Amino acid sequence: MAVVFAPVLIVFLLVQERMRLALLLSAIIVAVTAATNFLAVKPDVTPEELNQLLQSKASFPIRTDFAYILFMDGAEHFRAHIGRVLSPGFLWAFLPSLILFCSISFILMKASLTAISLARVRDDGIAKPRIGFVLARYAIPIACSSPLLLNFVAWDAHRWNALTVTVSLCCLCIIRIAKPSAPPPCPTKATVVVGLMFMFMNLTANYGMFDNYVAEGAPFIQHIDYVRGAIEGTRAFPQVPPR
Repeated sequence: MAVVFAPVLIVFLLVQERMRLALLLSAIIVAVTAATNFLAVKPDVTPEELNQLLQSKASFPIRTDFAYILFMDGAEHFRAHIGRVLSPGFLWAFLPSLILFCSISFILMKASLTAISLARVRDDGIAKPRIGFVLARYAIPIACSSPLLLNFVAWDAHRWNALTVTVSLCCLCIIRIAKPSAPPPCPTKATVVVGLMFMFMNLTANYGMFDNYVAEGAPFIQHIDYVRGAIEGTRAFPQVPPR
């Protein structure tokens, strides 16, 4: 919440010129992030005992190395992930999905910046822009790309790339809520064509998640086949992850 959605709320407050509340929320974000990284309480049991407890509750073999993450402090966790994020193997898997997802995020971010400019013109005419609008123009790119920071705490890169689209759309919607009097931004035909092209590419793409596990993917006929198989009893329900 502090990393992904709180920056969007800060944009909302900046557009409404609620500077004190924006500063207070920023301070809370820093405090919460620091507290969760440096003051987190580790489990009382050992990693081996935790794995045994989890395995006793699961009907399929679990990954024993996941539990060890719960016993890392913030510095250990960061060191374990920074080397992976900078590795060629990670970049080879990360960059193609980044191009697809963040291209859509970039279009939405540009629409948000346009909406900010239109709102300023509607409210102030040719007057000097207020400090909240100026800061919002810098905060919008940060808010739209904030999910990418999760790559430093977890390795589900494609999910974080896709989350930038959700957050960028939230940012645009929340600006429209904050300034309903401003005219809506009108994208050019080229922007619409490019956006539709990338959306189509996403609908036909299939990205792996944790350990390259591939979910039932687009164009969603796999979902229909799975539901039909589950009803007929030929597919496991709940779906069992691969071992």
